[in-house]
Order: sequence, then structure tokens, then C-alpha cells
Amino acid sequence: MVDKNSKQFNIYDFLYFLKRNHVYICIITVISILIGGFFTLRTKPIYSSYAEIEIVEDDNSGIAKMPGFEAFSDDKKLEDKIRNIGLRPIAEATIDKLAKPVNSIFLTSDYRLLYNFKEHKNDSIFIIYKGQKNKIILEAKKGCGTYFNDIRSELNIDSDSPEFEITLGDLPFNSSNIVIPDGDFESGCELPKYRQMYILNTKPYNPVGFRETFDGLITFFGIWPVHNDKLYPDDYTFTDGDRRAFVNRLQESLSIEHIKETSHIKISVENLGSKEAADIVGCLIESYVEEEKKYANERTSDQIQFLKDEINNYADSLSSINEDILSFQKKKNIVSPDGNADEYMNQWLELSSKGIEQDLKLEDLKKARELYQEESQKIDIPKAYGLAIKDTLKSLDIRIQITKDRIKNIKNQVRIKKDSIDKLPGRTIEFDNLIEKKLKFSTTNTFL
Repeated sequence: MVDKNSKQFNIYDFLYFLKRNHVYICIITVISILIGGFFTLRTKPIYSSYAEIEIVEDDNSGIAKMPGFEAFSDDKKLEDKIRNIGLRPIAEATIDKLAKPVNSIFLTSDYRLLYNFKEHKNDSIFIIYKGQKNKIILEAKKGCGTYFNDIRSELNIDSDSPEFEITLGDLPFNSSNIVIPDGDFESGCELPKYRQMYILNTKPYNPVGFRETFDGLITFFGIWPVHNDKLYPDDYTFTDGDRRAFVNRLQESLSIEHIKETSHIKISVENLGSKEAADIVGCLIESYVEEEKKYANERTSDQIQFLKDEINNYADSLSSINEDILSFQKKKNIVSPDGNADEYMNQWLELSSKGIEQDLKLEDLKKARELYQEESQKIDIPKAYGLAIKDTLKSLDIRIQITKDRIKNIKNQVRIKKDSIDKLPGRTIEFDNLIEKKLKFSTTNTFL
């Protein structure tokens, strides 16, 4: 019972406190809301732009699948490629695109078309009038000035105060596009040298909505400005330190996420301007693609150089093997893979036949000489006949000696051919080994 009364007393006491101090509570609440709104309006809004890209992993096809070329396999995983996007080289390449001098055009309120080109430029722009696009070809040389003194005469428009809108058409972001700056300019030489971007500190912060409505109050009429960064002058040239600061600023605003169960990644950039955030994302992806192409070209160049070296080594090795084969054929007098076996056998048979033929001929000559010797030993033969027999015997002796020498020579040739035939198995084995070495070398280098 005591606890219940104590609880009721505490509730009533709190309600009594509110009733007694409700004026002060309302005042403090209003002041808190005003202070919160004040600091909220002083906070610059941040826009985020993102893009999704698909990362295709290398399937290691082509040269990397060939035996001995495993070193050329691209083992870069998806996580590595995602990490590469956020590395400093990609951010530096992006800033280099954004921070280089640009070609600018501007349409003034009195319909003059101003230009400031850092290089000779042939391009086209579109002037929109009453919803219709009118294409204008620009052929401006490097420099600045007025391209058209009155755009109305170029479009054949008679109206004194037409409303025009200048655009580049549906072109994707690219660092080489013509830039249309914001602001008010009287001459082409006043057009900004660089892109008007928050990240480059070349664009002032312009509040919108309630921030613009209460800009005087939240900045105390300029005494406490929201944007304290001092913009670079129009003729300023970015230093290396400026570029490093831009890179750090880009990396801080960059967010890269892997979309689960896909090969897609989400690249987000936070910025004070929605269009600028989209431009930075587009330029970042463009820089990444260029870096990937550069990496792929370097890999391809290394592979081509390696193949050239391998082809040269292959040609040298194959030439050395061919020289060994030719030297062996010349030394061993081998033309065909069988060691000229048929040729040697035919020659041996032919010589053997000639040897037999000469042996028979020698026997005939010897038999003839015996007959003539018997005839010469007769007593009653005429003298002239006897002299003729003697001449015949001398001729037979000469022919017998010639035949003997021929038989001896044939036997020597037969012996040589027989030795060659006996050595054929060893020669053919050695020749086959050389041919097999050449074939093995050729088949193990089929990629060439």
C-alpha cells in the first residue's frame, strides 16, 4: 500500500512540475528546434551517385592453357580487381582527366556565343528552341573570343527575346567534351580554365531550397560563411600538391561494394552536387577501364615477346638437329631412313654377278691358252701359223692378267659393300635416333 501511494505521488509530482514550468519548457523546446534547424541548414547537403559494373574474371584461356605457359595465367581474383578500383593510380588518373584545361562555350543574355578553347576543336553543340534541337558545327581554333555575335541570326529566328537552352546532346561524360560553365560572362577569355567542380575547388557553394531562403540568417549576412574554401583564380595552374589533395578528397568520398552472389560491383561517390558526383563516377570507371586495357596490353606484349624468344630458340634447336642429321648422312653416306639398304644390296648383287661373270671368263681364257699351248708344241705346223699362235698366246696372257685384276677389284668392292651391309643395323639405329629426336622436339612444341 505504501509503494502504491508513493508511485501515485511521484506521477502527480511530475505532472505538477510540467504544469508549473510549461512556459519555460516551451521556450527551451522552441530554442532547441531553432538551434537544430540553424545548424542543419548550415550543413551542406551531400549527394551520392553510383554505378554498377560487371567484372569479368579471366578464364585463363588461350596461351595460359598451353603446357609450359602457366606463368601467364591471370590469377587476379574478383576481390583483387575490385580493390584495384580504389587504389591511388585509378584516383590519380581520374583527377588528371578532371583537372586538365578544358574547352568552354557560353551563351550570353544578349545571344552572343563565347568560346575559350585550349586546343583546336571541331565539334558540335545543340541549341534548343521551343523543344527543337538545332545543331551547330563548331570549328574554333585555340584561343578565346566571340564565335557568334548573335545566335538568332544563325538560327534564322526573328523573335527579339527567344528562350534558348544550350546543350551538348546525349553525350556520355568524357574529359574531352566541351564544357558549358555556370555563371555570367561578358567575353570568351573570362570563361573558366578548368571544370567548375567542388572537388577541384573551382566551384562556389550555392545553397538551394531553405538554405538559399535563409542564407542571410544562417551565415549572419556573410559574417560566418558556410563555405570557407577560397576558390582558385581563373589563371591559376594546379600544382602537384593540389592534385594530391584532390586525389585524397576523391578517395575519401569513394565507396566500393561487392554485390553478393554476383560479379557486379557498386561504385558510389559523395559530392555537394548530384551531377558532379555522376561525372566523377563516369570518369572513375573510364579510368579503370583504361587501366585494365593497359594491363591487358602489357600482358599481351610480354606473351608476344616470350613467344618470339621461344620461336627463335626453337628454330635454333631445330636447325642444330637438322645439321646433325645432314652431317651424319654425309659421313655415313645414308640417304633414306633404312640406311640405303636396297641400294647397298642391289650394288652387292650386281658386283657379285660381275665377279662370277669374270671368273667364268677367266676360266675360258685359261682353257683357250692351254689349247693354244698344245697347238704350238706340234712339230709339223707351218712357221707363219706358229708365229700367229705365239701372238695369240701373248694376247691371252694379257687378257688373263686383266681379268684377274678385274676380279680382284670386284672382290674388294664386294667386301666393302658387305661390310657396309653388315654395319647397316647400327647406322640405321643411330639415324633413327636422330630422326626421333627431331620428331619429339617438334611434337613437344606444337604451340609454335
